[in-house]
Amino acid sequence: MIEEHIQQVNKIKMKTIERVFEILNKEKVELKAEKVELSVVDDLAKLTQTANSFVKEANQKIKQSNALYDEAIKLDKKYQVAEEKARKFSTKVEKEKQKAIKLQSTMDKLYRKMFEITKELGQSPKDVKGFQKFDAAYNEIDATISKINSIV
Repeated sequence: MIEEHIQQVNKIKMKTIERVFEILNKEKVELKAEKVELSVVDDLAKLTQTANSFVKEANQKIKQSNALYDEAIKLDKKYQVAEEKARKFSTKVEKEKQKAIKLQSTMDKLYRKMFEITKELGQSPKDVKGFQKFDAAYNEIDATISKINSIV
């Protein structure tokens, strides 16, 4: 009977120990689950912060890009206006060149005529009053035509 009682006490002890282990294992599993949940919450917080930082930085870059694009459009419009003005001015310069060429041609004719007359009289064109200024003006017209040719 004592042996039976000892066996029963041992059985109760064993069941109690098994029950304690069972409860501990269950608690351990629950703690692991809570630890996993906390880890996921931390990851969510970090990822949310990273995403918010990315969006903020991306929005700043988009804003800068839009500003640069707007500036480029304004510059392109200014360029087009300047290009049109340059075309119109180039046309005016070309007309002035034609006038200068015509004036030079007229001066050439007058010079030849003056040269013939002064030769007949046995003089030099340099002896004619105003020839020095005429010659300087002719040289300036010639230089002006050369300048116009270099830019048109």
